[in-house]
Amino acid sequence: MASSSTTINKRKIKLRSSDGKIFEVDEAVAMQSDTIRSMIEVIPVSEVTSKTLSLVIDYCTKCLENNTCNNNHIYEEIKDDHSLRNWAFNLFQVDQPAFFDLILAAHYLKIKSLENLTSQIFGEVIRGKTLEEITQTFNINKPSTFAEN
Repeated sequence: MASSSTTINKRKIKLRSSDGKIFEVDEAVAMQSDTIRSMIEVIPVSEVTSKTLSLVIDYCTKCLENNTCNNNHIYEEIKDDHSLRNWAFNLFQVDQPAFFDLILAAHYLKIKSLENLTSQIFGEVIRGKTLEEITQTFNINKPSTFAEN
């Protein structure tokens, strides 16, 4: 008989059958299937480019290393992590398109702490600027009005 401590620490995998029924099994059980193993080992993130996914991974790694964030932490805890704030701000200054892709990826991947951080950085950058200054800073073409058409 297996001890209760070995069953408690096992990772569970949820499998959904074609008729919608969900089975929760030990990872070791699911990994006996080559098909299931390949689905778990290589997860497609089709809405995120490799450059942006690399930034997301970098952010998540920094969070783990600094023990600062997970998806349940509130932004105040991340706000105090100057290395993460500097990393995000430097990215904004160096590569704005990559920064905006990072915002979209954070939303798509539902990484709340990254969404909050990037939104805060963006808010700080535009705070106090006029609409004209914002359009110049971000090279936004002024949309035409109906009167101009």
